[in-house]
Amino acid sequence: MQMINDKWKFYFQTFGRDKYKLLFSTIINIIQPIILLPIVLLVRYIIDDIIPQKDTNMVILAGFTVLVLYITSNVITLLSQKIILKTVKTAILNLREQIVNKLYMFPRSFYDNTDIAQLHTVVVQDTNRLDFASNIVISSLIPSLIISGALGCILLFLNLKLFLIMMLIVPVMIFFSKLSGDRIKTWTKKSHRLFETITKGILRILQIMDLTVQRSAERVEKDRQLQNLTAFRDVSYKHAWIISVYQLLQSTIIAFSGVLIIVVGGIAVINELISLGNLISFYVATGMLKAQMSTVTRAIPIAIEGYESLTTIYNLYQTEYDIIYNGSKRIEFTGYINLKAVDFSYGKNKLLININLNLSPGSITAICGPNGSGKSTIVNLILGNYKPHCGLIYADDNSYEDIDISYLHKNIGVVPQNPIIFPASIWENITYGYPETDKRTVKEAVSAANIKYFIEQLPMGYDTMIGENGVLLSGGECQSIAIAQALLLKPKLLILDEPTNNLDDEKIGSLIKNIKNLSYHPAVLLISHNKLVQQEASQIFIIKDHTLVKM
Repeated sequence: MQMINDKWKFYFQTFGRDKYKLLFSTIINIIQPIILLPIVLLVRYIIDDIIPQKDTNMVILAGFTVLVLYITSNVITLLSQKIILKTVKTAILNLREQIVNKLYMFPRSFYDNTDIAQLHTVVVQDTNRLDFASNIVISSLIPSLIISGALGCILLFLNLKLFLIMMLIVPVMIFFSKLSGDRIKTWTKKSHRLFETITKGILRILQIMDLTVQRSAERVEKDRQLQNLTAFRDVSYKHAWIISVYQLLQSTIIAFSGVLIIVVGGIAVINELISLGNLISFYVATGMLKAQMSTVTRAIPIAIEGYESLTTIYNLYQTEYDIIYNGSKRIEFTGYINLKAVDFSYGKNKLLININLNLSPGSITAICGPNGSGKSTIVNLILGNYKPHCGLIYADDNSYEDIDISYLHKNIGVVPQNPIIFPASIWENITYGYPETDKRTVKEAVSAANIKYFIEQLPMGYDTMIGENGVLLSGGECQSIAIAQALLLKPKLLILDEPTNNLDDEKIGSLIKNIKNLSYHPAVLLISHNKLVQQEASQIFIIKDHTLVKM
């Protein structure tokens, strides 16, 4: 119960002060039944009084009044829905913003152990479902429940006996709602989870398309995805079928009540127990109630689906994680990095033991070692993505425990082993995060990265689009763009993780020369097996038996 309350608190806090707008819209919805009552009374008046008097003018006037009241009711509904839609959309925007902020707060270890495709589905699909459900619940379900309650009071006022007869169906409706609601909830969960599986499957197809074609594995991959698609078809069919049965049952019960009222009311009119106008006005009000209950019936499955999505989003938001560093000291970093007696493990498996490493401005440090020995882990430790299990890391003699790591990143340029290139222009890739960078600074970085001539030979130059993951460029060109990106802000520390994988010896030599001649003399950390690169290093280390050994 506490979790449910916390879940709703989490949801409503996204509305902020706009909660008062929802309250205002609720008040507007309460006004609607006040307008509906005169409509019902006018119908009775027309049948019982005006028509017997054969007063044509009064019939027209009364009919016009009913029309005006209906239009007024619809205008109020429209006004209420406009307020609600704008309020809900703003709340969902706030929710999505909170989730994005949360994603940036999670440590690297969270993403190492998380299914990214599933996470993507939660952030995109579940927030979209919650958005849709919120609109339906607040703009349709809640107003319909309020109006239904008011119409019930009107029906009670019109005729007590007919009202009591109609109320006989309420327990039946509640029984079927409870029975169907539980089943809808179960199949909604299954449908959502299988949809996540399909999303992951399609993403997998796109990510490994080249490998699949190269190995003629299309049939294997198609069969794998067909299993998921078939499972989703079966579950979504059952989900939709249960909803259809539920809605049909409720509609049938409501229709039965209407027939019952006509029969019982008709007998009462024949026996002169009530007037024809009373019966017709009661039936008109029942028709209004039927319309509102139909809205409720359609909205409940959507509300259940939205609640399941809210649960998923809430669980993500409540995910606990270890804060790597939370220091706030902002230092003017000059390039000195010191690892002192650092140990690091993945679970129970020790990867690095007693690592001691000093990086200083103007020096080039190379680290080599077999795959999986911990080279990239050292990079992540320096970047503050991981925290040592033992030992300390310093930047300019300031412990990582004390400093603002995010601010430190502004002075560190990184070229990962697999550069991240996104579908945009060369200029946008190089200036990512800093679009206001001037041309002179960009060209300096491009020259140092040894790619200036290549860019200037392109018809569109810096505006050339390079496709998803740089598919329109060679591996070496992508690597050079990543190097230019890393050099853009004149970093005090430059980290190059296997930067020469796609470069020939001539380009490697030119790149190292350019880095050594940089006017701002950064500290350079090279992760490389290339002998030519290692020859240019001030100090070379190899990872052996989980520790750094100087060569």
